[in-house]
Amino acid sequence: MKLLVPILIGGVGLAALAAGPAGPGPAGAAEAVLPRGAWSAGLHGAYALLDMADLESALAATPGADFAAPDRAWEGSLDARYAFRPEFFVGVEGGYLRGEAEDRSGVREPVIVSGVPLQLIGGGTIGRWDDLAVRIVGGLGVLLDGAVATGGETIASGTGFLATLGGEAEVRLAPGWALSAQALARSAKVTEPGGLGYDLDFSGASLRLGVRAYPGGARP
Repeated sequence: MKLLVPILIGGVGLAALAAGPAGPGPAGAAEAVLPRGAWSAGLHGAYALLDMADLESALAATPGADFAAPDRAWEGSLDARYAFRPEFFVGVEGGYLRGEAEDRSGVREPVIVSGVPLQLIGGGTIGRWDDLAVRIVGGLGVLLDGAVATGGETIASGTGFLATLGGEAEVRLAPGWALSAQALARSAKVTEPGGLGYDLDFSGASLRLGVRAYPGGARP
């Protein structure tokens, strides 16, 4: 969770730079408003940090191997949102998270960690400047099929509680389209799946970049 602040600042700053100085947008741009009744769908790719301290310790004890720390991953997510009142939304989000730890000695196959996040999300706008909006975003749900595998075979898998909290910056390019950056802290742990003897801790942070579509355009 302590990683949230610097990553949040970086993510919001990246979108702000993309938007340029506050003021009238270019031709075809639109104000980043979120009126009541607006629907949207977002698609994001992310660079993720994972805790995985227990797995790292187990890999370090593997005879004859020299595994890299399994603390980096890639993430993809898709969400749908509905504005139940001006500038506030609820929705649902699903995705896929995958990380890999290579054996630097080349003796053993890479170890893969993966999971399927699924959560209910909500949030609201905390600042808006013409075509740029900054929002707080959070969610609660489950991490399905949190697994560790190697050589194409799953060693163990299970389900854990999932919670996320962070910020989002959106740059509205047109009434129906926007670019967005998200910086999120994540709590998600699968406790000793399949009697593994240690936890798979997917907690950490994600820096996401993606696009958002507003069918019909989001207009006041």
